[in-house]
Amino acid sequence: MGDHIPLAGEEPSVLAASRPTKAVTTVHRNSRQGLKDLRGALDANHGEIDALKPGEQRLIRFRTSEPRLGYNGVRQPNGSVAVEEVSRDSVTVNVQRLPDGRLHSDHFSPRVGD
Repeated sequence: MGDHIPLAGEEPSVLAASRPTKAVTTVHRNSRQGLKDLRGALDANHGEIDALKPGEQRLIRFRTSEPRLGYNGVRQPNGSVAVEEVSRDSVTVNVQRLPDGRLHSDHFSPRVGD
């Protein structure tokens, strides 16, 4: 499904360790949780999203209704990845209106500790 949402049957801790160029990768516990958070963020900000003009974009920070479990893959100095279970309470999503008027999101990620 993406870099932060595991596919059905995919182990989220493996996904958290699979991005070799990132210092930290935070992953949702499952796809249902990720899609619920994405829907919540878009629904809560639909007025601002609808108002975007072609070429404009908005980075949305959305607090979830309750803390959620997920996984962090943290790159170690030796190149290995340590995976830890984390609790998080927000997500970010970047939404942009393309020149032809369609909406596009190029970023959706769970957030930990900020």
